[in-house]
Amino acid sequence: MATRAARTPAEQLQRSANGAEAWRARVYVSRHRRNVLLRMREALQLNAPLAVFTTFPFVHLDLKGAAFKVSYYEQFVLKRPKFFEFREVARYPNVLCPSHPKSSSLIEEMVTQVMQLHSDSQWFHLGADEVWHLGQCERCRTVMVDKQWGKDHLYVDYLSRIVGTLHKKYPMLKFIVWDDMMRDMDPQIITGAGLHHLVEPMVWHYFPQSEFRLKQSLTSEALTEVSQSIGYFGNIEMEVFPRPQAVPPVPNFPGGKLHVSVLHLSNVIAELEQVLLNPSVQGGFHEFLVAHNRTNPLHVDQFVNTARKLLVNIESLYRDITKELSDIYYQSTVEEWLSTYISPYREKLKKLVSDADLQIAVNVPM
Repeated sequence: MATRAARTPAEQLQRSANGAEAWRARVYVSRHRRNVLLRMREALQLNAPLAVFTTFPFVHLDLKGAAFKVSYYEQFVLKRPKFFEFREVARYPNVLCPSHPKSSSLIEEMVTQVMQLHSDSQWFHLGADEVWHLGQCERCRTVMVDKQWGKDHLYVDYLSRIVGTLHKKYPMLKFIVWDDMMRDMDPQIITGAGLHHLVEPMVWHYFPQSEFRLKQSLTSEALTEVSQSIGYFGNIEMEVFPRPQAVPPVPNFPGGKLHVSVLHLSNVIAELEQVLLNPSVQGGFHEFLVAHNRTNPLHVDQFVNTARKLLVNIESLYRDITKELSDIYYQSTVEEWLSTYISPYREKLKKLVSDADLQIAVNVPM
């Protein structure tokens, strides 16, 4: 049976460009020869086959920092010490300061470098989402006071100026931004800056189309009205697990202290499970990101204080339960119980806190 020889990525992309096959490839493009600091090791050089750079009619330059796009603003710029001064909040690499005198030219230069490789592109996704810390630096606060602006004005003004300049340079391009920062914005702020003529908002929604959801409370509101209309006014008791439970006083019988300590341990484990299910842990603190020091302090801050508290609690419980078990059982039983029911969670918390502290030390400028 004959086998087909493996194709190189360039050959695959060439076939795609010719319309022969619908090949999918993830390509990291080096924007400019002089940007050695920002270039990934896997980045293609500018002398790569032309098909690599002409196959993609859509360019995504994420000003916030989504992975696996043509450019990764947060990863390649605001996480680098050379560009710390451009951060809106010194601790976090999520938001570019719109009032920094060189921030606009920095973005325009990045777009220019990308367009040199994607000159036939018709759409350019700027991202511009999740800029929660906007308006916190001294420059931005001064601008908002002087112009009597809110954060929405700051966001719209900056985006309008950036896109307005880019439109003049690339009139054939249509610019897209995520909608999350504009959903609750006064429409007059958007139209007043002319932003509605400059960008196409894209609804930011991560579920597949089959699971597109309305706000969670809408169904409850409808059911509540129906229930009340047919005479039901009470609440429905629901047991949610895991969830910390109230712990009673120590009962007056042998082993009572151990009983209460185990209840406290159950609560610590329940809280730990909630921490581990936090998106900032599951996504923002993935083992790969930790191993390569690519975590974001914003995500670490979402869970690290709770994790530290739980570690203190479980260490205290470890000592108490060790003593209380030793008053009742042989040492071999004590060791087996601790190893089975406490040590796995204790070690998991130790590693979580240790990794978090290390990532803060590495990624937060002193």
